[in-house]
Amino acid sequence: MKKMLIKMTALILVALFLLSGCKFVVKENKVLLNPTESTSTSASTSASTPTSTSISSPISSPTSATDSAGGTTTAGQAGGSTKATSTVQTHAEPKLSGKLEVQVFTNESEACSDAWTYILNSFEREAGVKVTAYIGSQVNSQLSKRWMGNNPPDIALLDGSGIPVEALETSGALYDLTDTLKNGYVYGTNEKIWDVTNHEIHERLQLNGKYHRAAIMGAAYGVMYDSVFVKELGVTVPGNYTQLKSFVSAVKAKGSEVFTTSGSSGNYATWSMVMPALAAYGQSFFDEIQIAKKSVWKKAEVKSVFTRWYDFCRMDAAMLTGTATYDHTTAQMKWLKHDCVLIGNGIWLPWEMANSTPSGFLMHYAPSPMILDTQKPTTVIQPTAMIVAREAKNLDNALAFLRYLYRKDIQTKIVSAYAYFCARTDISYTEISGLSAASRRFLGYIDSDKVKLVYRRYNWCSLNDTVTSVIHGMMTGSKTPDAAIDELVSKANA
Repeated sequence: MKKMLIKMTALILVALFLLSGCKFVVKENKVLLNPTESTSTSASTSASTPTSTSISSPISSPTSATDSAGGTTTAGQAGGSTKATSTVQTHAEPKLSGKLEVQVFTNESEACSDAWTYILNSFEREAGVKVTAYIGSQVNSQLSKRWMGNNPPDIALLDGSGIPVEALETSGALYDLTDTLKNGYVYGTNEKIWDVTNHEIHERLQLNGKYHRAAIMGAAYGVMYDSVFVKELGVTVPGNYTQLKSFVSAVKAKGSEVFTTSGSSGNYATWSMVMPALAAYGQSFFDEIQIAKKSVWKKAEVKSVFTRWYDFCRMDAAMLTGTATYDHTTAQMKWLKHDCVLIGNGIWLPWEMANSTPSGFLMHYAPSPMILDTQKPTTVIQPTAMIVAREAKNLDNALAFLRYLYRKDIQTKIVSAYAYFCARTDISYTEISGLSAASRRFLGYIDSDKVKLVYRRYNWCSLNDTVTSVIHGMMTGSKTPDAAIDELVSKANA
């Protein structure tokens, strides 16, 4: 009789919930009157759900996030603690069919090409979609006419040059990915993308704050050095501008020169030396720099950084002779031969020069030394993102593939190939096979509490060429800081 009363009570409660319009969740054949009520059995997921072990956080997200099991993860600089979790609501992937065109620039890297081949083949097999992939170092230029002719591939990796992304954004040719990032699920899982990725790594559109670029990894620049050579010289790598001036004198006394970079354009110097010094004033100030209004270039902080850069480039033995004309390969080879101590480059340098690095060469990373001695060493994290064509012929498949790229096993594959930062906040670089010892040192140091992370969250579009040009001009001495500022002001937004 008691059991009969319990059953009748349960039926009455369910009927009341249905009549009142309240929602309930069906989960593994169990009716949960409270969607947050925990069960003893985990929700089922797709067979493609990653099997990676639970690991600690890389780049910190500045806000708390809800983890895939419904609990709250509070992310810190190098890791976060996870509170007790509650029930996951099952997310079922819609059945896909048809085709997908994917464009991937790989800069002639065999590791990157192999990783993307694996990823694309896996998605094709698991999603049941026929994938046509354009992979290589020339695909951006080869497919640029298709983008401008309103016949683009469905989805592309925004890497390398040749994709007219600013023109595509301003003309409305890119799909708005805001809803996918904020509300979409990682493919084949119960994880919301927004809950498991670092929000700051996704680049916003300057005009309206929407997301047209969904970052799947993050790069960074800085200065690299051979710690063995530094020890032989008996010097200490500088952490700020005061130390840098003393460092130049000490290196000169040893008969060496200090710095080189890819000087044929201003981009490497811009991001390895100058932008981190501007970012050291904080994320809010750096956002103003990226939005690039006229008023920001007139600020005292900009004049201070530009003056430091200009003065450094004028110091005897500070700049390796010929740097202003070097392409990136020439600069790297000069540095590897110890013609100078420091090189301004990206964190991809270890694998890019893996076949050229001499034995006994112990490569290390340091943030820009152009900062004040009262500031914390700062690194700018730059997104490497995917874009989706607004008129994609296979839009659903393109969005599914984007969501697939946030799966933990796929993110691990990407990080292993590129040695970049992960977009997810729950992957440890120490546990990723395939990373070189140097890349582990780079990523581990930048991810530590010794470094302040500032994010490139906006793109200054047409001003980019002017910025790199004036910084190169200050390197060569053809422009003074005041002249550089005047040129930026004249071409900046109102």
